[in-house]
Amino acid sequence: MNDEPSYLRKKSVACTLFQRFITSRSSWRREQTDFDLIARPVQSSLISRAPPIADLRSPSLSRLAMELHDVLPERFGFVIFTFVYSLAMLMYLAVKVGAARKKYDIKYPTMYSEKEQMFNCIQRAHQNTLEVYPQWLIFQTIAGLVYPTSASVLGVIWVTSRFSYAWGYYTGNPARRMNGAYGYVGFFGVVILSIAVALQLLRVF
Repeated sequence: MNDEPSYLRKKSVACTLFQRFITSRSSWRREQTDFDLIARPVQSSLISRAPPIADLRSPSLSRLAMELHDVLPERFGFVIFTFVYSLAMLMYLAVKVGAARKKYDIKYPTMYSEKEQMFNCIQRAHQNTLEVYPQWLIFQTIAGLVYPTSASVLGVIWVTSRFSYAWGYYTGNPARRMNGAYGYVGFFGVVILSIAVALQLLRVF
């Protein structure tokens, strides 16, 4: 009998807690419903205003290409092919040096041999081209921006002359490297065109 009031109190507390739980859950559902009523129209509005998936995935490269088309002259593509031609030439010379290293057993980082003159000729043909290439690349680009066709013709002359220069060296007679002397026409030609571009920018003529 003494425990009955305690039991009733515990039962009353449990009922009260359960009732509060039911009330809070009902309130949470009402709040969730109100939130959905507000959020769904906003969500639908955002989705309708969002750009199509195809627009989001459109590559920025195409946009860059369009800007380049607006800036670069129409025939600058010839200049680009000239650069590709020069890359093939450099790779050819590099392969020849690599083959000569194996043939004459010249280990890296040795640049020139004290005994194998033939290897030195092959190595020098490549090295000399690398020494001139950065300057040619700069003047070829500048000239090509204003005179793309002329610069491309001159560039092809210079790149081709490097083959003749190397083949002359490959004979073992360094004097025959002058077979590629006509390359000076291509090299100094783009230098002169670059000077003309500079004078135009300075409004000299």
